Amino acid sequence: MTPIEEERRGERARQVLENEIYIEAFRMVEERLVGQMAQADIDRDRAEYLRQLLVANRVIRRYLEQVLATGTMAAMEQQRKSALRRTVDKLIPR
Repeated sequence: MTPIEEERRGERARQVLENEIYIEAFRMVEERLVGQMAQADIDRDRAEYLRQLLVANRVIRRYLEQVLATGTMAAMEQQRKSALRRTVDKLIPR
């Protein structure tokens, strides 16, 4: 994947992570799973299933955060290269 593609993916991930509906949905799913796990009469299999769902929910969020971080680093690298190119062009006119 090119740095420009990584930058675009990072921007899309940022849009998702900052989207109020996504934030609300993530929070609601998390609260509901934790609430169900806190019930005293829950059987072991159900608790394990809920735990797996909670982990999956968090993995999705971490993946989006990683895509955002990779995109941010790609953008920074592109800016660094661009600044270096401008400096070289000033020092060595063509």
